[in-house]
Amino acid sequence: MRRFFCYFLLVSFAGNVFGQDTTVATVDSRNYHLKPEISNFSWNAKLTNGIQRSYFFDIGISRTSFMGSPHGVFGTAVSLCYSMFPSFNTKVNTVHGVKGSMEVFGSLMGFGLDMAYYATADRNDFFITPKALLGISSINLYYGYNFSTNNYEISDLGKHTFGLQINLPFYTKNKLNNTVRKGFHL
Repeated sequence: MRRFFCYFLLVSFAGNVFGQDTTVATVDSRNYHLKPEISNFSWNAKLTNGIQRSYFFDIGISRTSFMGSPHGVFGTAVSLCYSMFPSFNTKVNTVHGVKGSMEVFGSLMGFGLDMAYYATADRNDFFITPKALLGISSINLYYGYNFSTNNYEISDLGKHTFGLQINLPFYTKNKLNNTVRKGFHL
């Protein structure tokens, strides 16, 4: 599984870096490739559902920024979320946490890094999670491998994370046209 994950990261990175552009510039071809056609940022409500050893959800806020040119659309996202592993069994404690994320995406693939602090009534743990994303910035499926600083002390938290995250924009600013749009845009 680790070998597949490493190959996936290498192939998607190489595709984004060494991909060729086949468009033909007719106006000022010397500087055409340097002019972005899309440049905006959005504030989003971030919602995540996923599974480690048990179900979890995240609710938070994120900021995404995009830059597009004839080479493709690329972007970044930074977010801060409240995370919860609800307990459906009275003998197991509910896990609460705070998670910060950073993601880079382009060409329907992305990479990210989560840092999270989780706590129960008697235990706590800090996780660092590199993850691979598949999708666009608004909707992503992802896989992450968790590294624990406290030897996976909380029983509901495992090494593998699978999830679906959705960013719902509530404020968008297009930097090229200086227009502001309010409302939900996907």
